[in-house]
Amino acid sequence: MFVGLAGCEKHEDKPLAAADPPPPTTPATATPTPTPTATPTPTATPTATTTATATTTPTPTATPTATPSTRPTPTPTPTPTPTAPSPPATLHKTGDHALIDLTVPPCTAASDCTATVRLEATDEFHINKEYPYKVVLADAAGVQFLGADGGRTFGRASGHFTQVGEKVATIALRFRPSAPGKVTLSGTFKMSVCSASVCKVDPTELSLAIDVR
Repeated sequence: MFVGLAGCEKHEDKPLAAADPPPPTTPATATPTPTPTATPTPTATPTATTTATATTTPTPTATPTATPSTRPTPTPTPTPTPTAPSPPATLHKTGDHALIDLTVPPCTAASDCTATVRLEATDEFHINKEYPYKVVLADAAGVQFLGADGGRTFGRASGHFTQVGEKVATIALRFRPSAPGKVTLSGTFKMSVCSASVCKVDPTELSLAIDVR
């Protein structure tokens, strides 16, 4: 918009004053049309969906079993079967109103062994309390006899005789074999039994082979 200047009456000849310069025209500034601000579309607030999470019960973990070390199983040492003891060697003889037995248990070389002579009176007879009972053994190769009179005599006088009651008596024969093998014990048993009226003397020969281990 422009403003015009009104004319003035001249009262005197005066130089015209320079007209005031018109005020600067302010160019019409186009009012900027406000750019419509895009109204932000309200973003839908995500609704927190509660998802039911299944609570998983932890499966118990099996505790690993300690694996035994694979050590070789020791082979059991077989237990030796006990050897049945050897039966004793025996000799049985029947005398005049008497029974005589010679018994020798198992014998080991280089050790003392003992044989036993047993006398049992029979019938009405009994042991003669006054008789010098004795056994005199014969020499045997590889055998040391441990009696009296050179080692081969065993009896009442040497302390090897034992009376057991009225009817029984025994004599112990001790010997030591030097090596394993067969050994024969032989000798004479001088014995006597008595009744109320008579005494009988009946020397008896003995012989028995034994195995020395």
